[in-house]
Amino acid sequence: MIDDFGNVIDKDGRQIFEKKHLYEDEVPKILPFTKFNVKNVLGDFEMDPLGNPILENIGEGNFKDRVGQRVN
Repeated sequence: MIDDFGNVIDKDGRQIFEKKHLYEDEVPKILPFTKFNVKNVLGDFEMDPLGNPILENIGEGNFKDRVGQRVN
């Protein structure tokens, strides 16, 4: 999930990564010893019959999940 500034946030809106640390809109590679739970930054998606996430297009190449959080 991302905020209005492009920073990666968790489900409670806390910033996990700043936008400037993203590479092509992806979070940095996490080292194996880092205590990081990827579930904290995943959006809440409904899936179509083919297993693809259903996203709402909010314009300018931005999307949000089913609970209204902006995602990439």
